[in-house]
Amino acid sequence: MSRKFSVLLETAAKAPALFLKEDGTRFTKPTTLKLRLGETYHFKITVQPPLSLECVRMQLCDEGQAAEDEGGTELCKCGVTEVQRDQAKAVYEASWLVADLPHCKSGTRETIAFVFAVNLGEVTSRLQCKVYKEASKKHLGGRRLHFLEQPFTISSDNTLCCSQYSLT
Repeated sequence: MSRKFSVLLETAAKAPALFLKEDGTRFTKPTTLKLRLGETYHFKITVQPPLSLECVRMQLCDEGQAAEDEGGTELCKCGVTEVQRDQAKAVYEASWLVADLPHCKSGTRETIAFVFAVNLGEVTSRLQCKVYKEASKKHLGGRRLHFLEQPFTISSDNTLCCSQYSLT
């Protein structure tokens, strides 16, 4: 049984949009999500077909931590609010205030795991991020992020298996 998990990332009203930076081969991943300290980001999370979403956690992954390893420093556990449900999908909303993160120095990136706790387990998307200081304007510009789509499958024994996510 295949389930598609879609996440639409949107910023707070009057806040700047989320942008992506194309880094090529300089870092682990070719694309970096730009975040600013002190900014509140709003998420619209769509689960197709519908599953119950319990919360969203953001974790700072340890340096050198393998993609399949769990753990890291928990940054935030966001409660979710269900805003729509039908036979095709369930839609939730959550907010995240970016705090308790070191800003990235030139030439460095952080890996932040977005962990979506659904009723059958956890779906994790590890994003390469550059965190800018609160007063910075450098987080503006680049390719605008519209959504992150994280496909996953559920096996007959209810084990979740994630595929590669896509950023659009």
